[in-house]
Amino acid sequence: MTRQLLAIGLATASLCGAARADLIVNGSFEEGAFAPPANATMSLAPGATALQGWEVIGDLISWITVGNPYGLAAPDGDRFLDLTEHSDGPPFGGVRQTIVTVPGREYVLTLRLGSSSHWGRPSAVTVSAGGTAETFISPLIGTDNDWNLHELRFTASEALTMISIVGADGHAYIGLDDVSVVDLSGDVVIGGREWRQLADTTYVTWNEVAAVCPTDGVTPCSGSILRSRDGELIDVTGWTWARNADIQALWEAIVQPGTANFPDPFSYYSKIDDADIQQALSAEPGWFQPTYTDSAYRGLFGLSAELGETGAYRPWVRDAIAGHTDWVNLGQCCLSPTGRQSYTGAWLFRPYGADLQLRSLTLKSAEVAGCKSVSGTVRLSAPAPAGGVVVTLADTLAAATPPATVKLLEGATSKTFTVKTVAVGARQAGTVSATLGSTTLSQPLALRPMGMLSVSLSPTTVVGTQRATGTAKLECKAGPGPITVSLASSQPAVAQPVAASVVVPQGLQSATFDVTTSKVLAKATAAISGTANGITKSKTLTVTPAASVSPTVLDFGSVSVGGTSEPLAATLTNKGAIAVSIDSIAVTGTYASWFPMTENCPNSLASGASCTITVRFAPVAAATRSAKVTITSSATATPLAVTVRGTGVL
Repeated sequence: MTRQLLAIGLATASLCGAARADLIVNGSFEEGAFAPPANATMSLAPGATALQGWEVIGDLISWITVGNPYGLAAPDGDRFLDLTEHSDGPPFGGVRQTIVTVPGREYVLTLRLGSSSHWGRPSAVTVSAGGTAETFISPLIGTDNDWNLHELRFTASEALTMISIVGADGHAYIGLDDVSVVDLSGDVVIGGREWRQLADTTYVTWNEVAAVCPTDGVTPCSGSILRSRDGELIDVTGWTWARNADIQALWEAIVQPGTANFPDPFSYYSKIDDADIQQALSAEPGWFQPTYTDSAYRGLFGLSAELGETGAYRPWVRDAIAGHTDWVNLGQCCLSPTGRQSYTGAWLFRPYGADLQLRSLTLKSAEVAGCKSVSGTVRLSAPAPAGGVVVTLADTLAAATPPATVKLLEGATSKTFTVKTVAVGARQAGTVSATLGSTTLSQPLALRPMGMLSVSLSPTTVVGTQRATGTAKLECKAGPGPITVSLASSQPAVAQPVAASVVVPQGLQSATFDVTTSKVLAKATAAISGTANGITKSKTLTVTPAASVSPTVLDFGSVSVGGTSEPLAATLTNKGAIAVSIDSIAVTGTYASWFPMTENCPNSLASGASCTITVRFAPVAAATRSAKVTITSSATATPLAVTVRGTGVL
């Protein structure tokens, strides 16, 4: 009897109920430090690691979410990538990630490539993994938001494999989402169970399996099957021999979802290490497409635990094609429990996660201030099985406390936790560790004494000689004991703290201090800083003159010799909070007599008040001359001045 399993189109495993462990972290680009501006699009430069699990390579890319102005949407979740960053041509950006692989195993990488008729077609990416590379191109026609599935199969040559995806062609848009890598060589997961029917279990008899595997479908096997045909021992410890009801789920997941139950007590299964069945486990429902109307069929063969109870093995074949009748191959009928042939591989299962391992432990920061929390993440080698997985946490720092355990619920591959810390007077260094089974991973963590969080000033702009109030704020409430903050100024001649330091009492997070300012002729700035335990923060203080004159230049142009120009005026304004004493207002310089002046300024100019200085130009010769109106007051250390100039003509 010849079995024909035909070509399929690959899709995600979840479509058919079969699942394999995805080796890619954050393949849908949903996780990371996403902080977009108002257009829901965040630009990422080469080397950026904000996208959890990925590194940006090549050129700029865009990280986009719902609400973007381009009319684009992710095929999975809310976020996706644009590898052009809106540029019309190359160079394009990309992303890469290193995954754990087994040398010699075959893997399949899948991704969805986005394209848009609005932004131009086609779009293309070049994908490389394990020494294999291929360029995928989107269709030339479609809608404004298309996503097409592509796959790259590769064989790993190292324990670590670099996956890279880089834009190859596109006009203002190359979409990328749903990146996944699965191991085609491992066991298959269906309904929360790993299933096994490897080639080494063929040609065994029902009795040989029953010698080490109970037939209740619950109790695991213990030991190795002795295949008398060749004397080989097949270790099946920890696996459970499947009964007909167990394998019904396998039929519905692999062959034809929703078909009727098996005709009890007979069963029909096919070896899972067959390349076609392996591919079917990642395929869409109904993937069997017969090419021979009368001979195409869908079948599963193998020994279930119930067959021996009937005293015979009877292979059935079902095609499940409308209009066809199920039939029995009588030539293969009725093997006894001691009989064997190529279809007698035993179907075994175990709870998914029996070989689950701790893949990684990461901390968001390797050093934090004591009193600040730090988040960590544990990752598994595969999704957690039914009932979840508990990972034990520990640390070696006296001032840090992670949770004792974290539980990953069924299907989860990662879990984030928080390490709490308390204030320290001196730096502490140690590790945080995670343990699952016999595997323990650790990451370094250092706690430093708390430093400055910020320096604030009120107000941030003052008139010279006025004071400002500063606030020195620590990262946390001071401890253990008070914290001394050293104060300084970048321009002491402009502004400086009254005291050299301020003390934040234990249990408080901030303390205030005064800042004095000096008279200035023009606007000036000074950075007022606070330093605690080596951490410095600063705030800029702007100091303005208490009085100002405007404009600072009066240009009379050309005036006939012996004549007098029309008057031009400058305004003196008191911007300060108190009255300004005006000592003198005078035209100075060699040619002061050419510029007669009048003014209406009082001896004391009130806060907010103004007065006017009026100047005329009266040339006595054909020449260009200038002078200055000098204003001496209590507002500025240096007199204010207005330049006056004009040209006498005949």
